[in-house]
Amino acid sequence: MTIREVVQRFLDIYASGDLKPLHTLFAPDFEFELLPKSLDVRSRKKEEFIEWVGGVFRAFAGGRVKIEIVEVIEVPKSRKVVVHVSSSRFSFRRGRSCNSHHMEYIFTFTLDESGTKVVHLREFLDSNMAVQYSSQGFVVQG
Repeated sequence: MTIREVVQRFLDIYASGDLKPLHTLFAPDFEFELLPKSLDVRSRKKEEFIEWVGGVFRAFAGGRVKIEIVEVIEVPKSRKVVVHVSSSRFSFRRGRSCNSHHMEYIFTFTLDESGTKVVHLREFLDSNMAVQYSSQGFVVQG
């Protein structure tokens, strides 16, 4: 699997809402960080991250989000990839109503030496949307 294929696999899993395949995509020593650090969300290991992000996804209507790649910057020698993505036409459940949103993220992936497993993932949230979600009562728990 190429670095881009690993990234695409991750994004496909995220978009599907079925996070079980992350167990095999992530290395045993996987670690996740949510940025900016001002959100004060602690880093998470593999199982903890999958459980936590599953809870976040339950807030999405249908448990899914449409993700489109805007830009990919690949640094093969360091096994790193930076991906700018956009998610559109997704809604948060708020009782019976859903409001559509658009959000952008930056993911930084670090792969293991085989280039097939993600060992470290940083997700930089769209700051404006994070503020809006907080004001609407949707809080990303630390």
